[in-house]
Order: sequence, then structure tokens, then C-alpha cells
Amino acid sequence: SEVARIGYHSPKGNLHLAYTKGILRHEGTRIANGVRQEISEPQVFDILSFKYDFEHWSIISEYYQIDIDASMHLYTDASNTMLPQSMPNQRILAEGWYTQFVWRINNNYEAFLRYEYFNPVATDENNLSALQPQERHQQNEFVIGLERFFGEHWLLKTEIHFIDGAFFAHWSENDLNDLEQNWSMFLTQLSYRF
Repeated sequence: SEVARIGYHSPKGNLHLAYTKGILRHEGTRIANGVRQEISEPQVFDILSFKYDFEHWSIISEYYQIDIDASMHLYTDASNTMLPQSMPNQRILAEGWYTQFVWRINNNYEAFLRYEYFNPVATDENNLSALQPQERHQQNEFVIGLERFFGEHWLLKTEIHFIDGAFFAHWSENDLNDLEQNWSMFLTQLSYRF
């Protein structure tokens, strides 16, 4: 994998801008016409990042595009069978963005609101997305969260997600033919930071 990043930080340190470009190599297995194939496919991504800090508030936003091999990510049915071998190297351009508002309540607590949007088929010249359930065509997500810091190393994070779409409901854990358009998720995490 290769990653390059260029950034700007204002003299006061409250404005941060960055552009990141990278290539990640996705390795896995493809099943085409009943034949299992080991594959290694590059994914090229571009990310524009913005952050502005003001006293107890911050706003963070990123926009990204990912150029991917559709045959590695689109499935024909719930059996996890990939696209036919007759459709190799079909590329799609996925894109997404998020904006997050952070409120630093005090030294121990932070609250945040985040909106996320992801469209896995922003450019789909061959209409490959028609092979997936409608719920997987895009995803909108609204997140409310609270972080509690314990000293310098411990962090307790709690989030509730309100989600429209099911793109990130992975096929290995979900029946793609039985997806719901609107769902929610509650997460909590305790972590130790070095």
C-alpha cells in the first residue's frame, strides 16, 4: 500500500486542511462460475479533509472517492456468490462524506453529532448496482455520541446510529435478500490509549 498526504495548518493552529491519495491492495477470494480464485486488486482513494477548532467547539469534515473493482464487492444473491467471470475488471467509483460537530464540555467529556453519506455506485456506467438489493445502493447515517476520558489513557465512547440504507451490512453476517432500509445501532467501547 502507498499513501501520500499534503496538508496546511494555520499559524494559530485552529484550521487544518489536507489532501490524501493512496492505493490499498485488496486481497481475497472470488467465486466465478463455481471456480474459486485468489485475487489481489488495487483500490485507489482520494480524501479531502477539513477541521476547524474554536474554543470548546470543533467542526470536522471529509469527502472521499474510492475507485474499486465492482466484481469484488457486488454479489448476485445471498449465497455470497460473486459476479460472473464474464464481468471482470468492471470498475465503479464510490464516494462519501461526513461532517461532525464536537463539543468539549470539559476536560473529561466530549459530545458529538455526525452526519455521514456513502454512495457505493456514484459512477456505474454498466449498471452493476442493479444486481444488488435497493437497500445497498447508498447509506445515510446520523450519529449522536458521548466520550468520557478517565485520566490520560482510558476512554469510554458511547454512540447511537440512525441509519437509512444497508450498504455496510456485510454479506458474511446478513442475508442480502432480507435487509431493512431503516435501522439503528447502539455502540459502546472502552479503550486504553498508549
